[in-house]
Amino acid sequence: MCQELNAVRKTSDTRTDITSIKLRPYEIQDRDVVNKIWYEGMVDIFDIATQPVLVRLLVAWCESQEGQFDNVPAFVRAGNGGCLFVAVDDSGAIVGVVGLKITDEDKAMRRAELVRLAVPRELRGHGIGNLLMAFIVEHARVQLKLESIWLETTSPRIAGLRLFERYGFKEFSRKKGGSRQEDSVDFQWILLMEKRFLEDSNV
Repeated sequence: MCQELNAVRKTSDTRTDITSIKLRPYEIQDRDVVNKIWYEGMVDIFDIATQPVLVRLLVAWCESQEGQFDNVPAFVRAGNGGCLFVAVDDSGAIVGVVGLKITDEDKAMRRAELVRLAVPRELRGHGIGNLLMAFIVEHARVQLKLESIWLETTSPRIAGLRLFERYGFKEFSRKKGGSRQEDSVDFQWILLMEKRFLEDSNV
């Protein structure tokens, strides 16, 4: 059953009508569309059009993740409360995807990793990412009763950083990301950010 995005009415974005968008759990028939949305996001993050060598690296990485979108994603099959949701409009078309990955370590720390937050290229800038974030934060806090969510993001993602900061994520560490001297490729910095729900409750 789809879950209503109650947060939709809180957005100030009026450029497109997104009041009909709902979220539902990922299903096998969503695989091709979800993969396309996610791949587009990876292409844009690393500007693959201007760095062809990244195509090889991305393809190799995708192959190493084989099976994570077959049937039920691996991070959902692993248990621990991991989940993947797709956002659909009133025609049933997928307009976004977002998930939570919970490893054994995360479970022990009562936290989850925010993963697969992506919106189709042609639909960006209309508030859908904001709705996905509102939904998954509330799901983690209320349904899963977690203490925090963390994520990794690359430094060039300015729009993404603003979205994460808007929802209370704070940088707690950073690492040099994917630099390969032989290919002259630099993913720049990978930022680690976290949102702690206990801090919210103390405000």
